[in-house]
Amino acid sequence: MAYVRMHEKDAFHFLTNRIEHELFLMLPTPTVVSIVKQWFTKAMALYGVGIELYAVIFMSDHFHLLARDTNGTLAQFMCYMQANIAKSVNKMLDRKGKFWARHYDDMIIEGENTFLNRFAYICCNSVKAGLTERADQWKGFNGLEASKSGIPITAKVFNQTKYLKASRNRKNKPDKSQFFEEFSFKMATPPMWKELSQKKIAANIEQLIRIKEIEIAKQREFKPALGMQMVLSQKPTDRPQNPAVSPRVRFMADTKERVKELEQLYRDFDGKYREIWGNYRTACLRGRRPMIEWPHWSYPPSMWRPMGHHQAA
Repeated sequence: MAYVRMHEKDAFHFLTNRIEHELFLMLPTPTVVSIVKQWFTKAMALYGVGIELYAVIFMSDHFHLLARDTNGTLAQFMCYMQANIAKSVNKMLDRKGKFWARHYDDMIIEGENTFLNRFAYICCNSVKAGLTERADQWKGFNGLEASKSGIPITAKVFNQTKYLKASRNRKNKPDKSQFFEEFSFKMATPPMWKELSQKKIAANIEQLIRIKEIEIAKQREFKPALGMQMVLSQKPTDRPQNPAVSPRVRFMADTKERVKELEQLYRDFDGKYREIWGNYRTACLRGRRPMIEWPHWSYPPSMWRPMGHHQAA
């Protein structure tokens, strides 16, 4: 048990996962973008009730999300979304084996400045990686335009299960077009902009991103970006020349003092959970019925929703 998740209700989550060996398996070809969009949209429809998604971007070898989960369904959403994207992309590439490098990282963020910094970081991830000059030039699946316009992201997904069931014991196969289902979701408005008009929200996003683009350009000493044409000329089996190596960070806040407080709260939580887990395991091994009170915001064994969230299906 290497990593214990602390999933506090209404917290803001910065979520990340990378592909095994950082291969470019999600290279933003039209087919891959369609696969990602379909399964992400369906996952939001099935498990996204109560999930406020503020920003999302899928790069060739990783993704980032910025979200708040008010209903405790984030783990189910992430599992369904990642599993189906991995299965579909592997099938398209005629590939077998592990897709994601590990369980997704979940950083809890606090503070308006930190929130907006993470928002801009996600939107400008292709700029930071030196792939595009502007955030809106990235062709991979992302939520930037939907955030600015307020228009829902919509996708049609083929229901293979229903089609196979309808095809059973029939000489003439049914029309596949009848088995597409439409799903959609809207990007959430950043909480500090809730009272603003959509036009003003779009202007704020544009300004925030432009500032971030200039900051990144200075850091890169204004070196030209690779460009989408060169990005798409790469192969799914390619990988970065300098793979990213970064430690797992659990918290980010506007002040260092608050980060230290959150880290101490997590250490206390982690210690309590591991102690209870030990008692639970011992009781199970001795054939006893465990009478355990798991700490708030933890995931007890076999539970999809954390303690402290509504447990009804």
